Amino acid sequence: MDYRSTLSEQYKRRKAINPAYSKRAFARDLGISPSTLVNVISGRFNLSSEKGEEILDRLNLSKEEELYFRSSVAKDSRSKSTRALAANKWVEIKNDKKLMIDAKTKKVLSSVYHLATLELIELYKSGASVSDVANQFSIDLSLAGDILSDLQMASLVFKKVDLWFSGSKKLYTGNDIASHGVRVFHLNSLELAAKKLRLGVDEREYQSMVFKLSSKNFTKFKEMIRNFFDEVEEKASTSPDEPDCVFMMSTQMFLLNSKKGPVYD
Repeated sequence: MDYRSTLSEQYKRRKAINPAYSKRAFARDLGISPSTLVNVISGRFNLSSEKGEEILDRLNLSKEEELYFRSSVAKDSRSKSTRALAANKWVEIKNDKKLMIDAKTKKVLSSVYHLATLELIELYKSGASVSDVANQFSIDLSLAGDILSDLQMASLVFKKVDLWFSGSKKLYTGNDIASHGVRVFHLNSLELAAKKLRLGVDEREYQSMVFKLSSKNFTKFKEMIRNFFDEVEEKASTSPDEPDCVFMMSTQMFLLNSKKGPVYD
C-alpha cells in the first residue's frame, strides 16, 4: 500500500468511527492544508520526504506500515538516485509476501471493525457480501471492501464468487503487537463507545465507578477482569441460542491520581 492509499484509508477509518469527521479535520490533524491533502491523495502533488516524516509523526502506524509509507514517498522523490533506490526497495517489499501478511494481521488486531467483521461473517452461513458488512456496521462500501481484502490477505477469510466466508486460520496475538496494535484498538474502542451511547438501553450497557484501592492489589484486580472476560466469552460461545448479533465489550481500569502527597510519603 503506497502513502496515498494509506492516507485515504486512514481518513475512511476515522470517518467510520465519527461520521462528522471531515477531510478538513483530517488535514488539520496531519498538519497540512485541506487542498494539499486532496491533491496528494488524488496524485496531483507528491509528498517530500520531510513532509512525509512530519505526517508519519501524526499517524499511528505499525512499523511495517511506516516502512511502506516512507518507501512510497521516496519513490516520488525529485532525486533520481533516491527514486532508483526507493523503486528497488518497493519491489522488495511488494515481493515479500510474509512481510505483507504480517502487516495485514497486525492491522486486523488493531482494528475494531476488522475483528467485528470476522464475527459477522460467521453469522452468514451462506456467505456475506461487501454490502452486508457495510450495512451492518453503517460504513462505506469502499471501507468494507478494504477490510475484507485485509482479512483475505491475512488468510482469515476467503471469497467465493461475490460472497465471503470465514477461513480456517485462527487469529493469535504476539508480543510484537501489544505496544502498537493494542493501543490503537483501545483508542478505537473508546471512540466507538462514545458514539454508541446513543443506542437505547436495551442495546447497550455502560457501568462506571471510582473507588479507592491499595496499589499492591492492582494486579489482582486486573486478573479478576481477565477472568471475567474469559467467563463471558465461554458463556457466549456455549449458549444454546443461535447468535444473531455482534457485540463489543471493553473495560478500563486506570490510576486517576498522581501518586504524590502525604499518603505516599
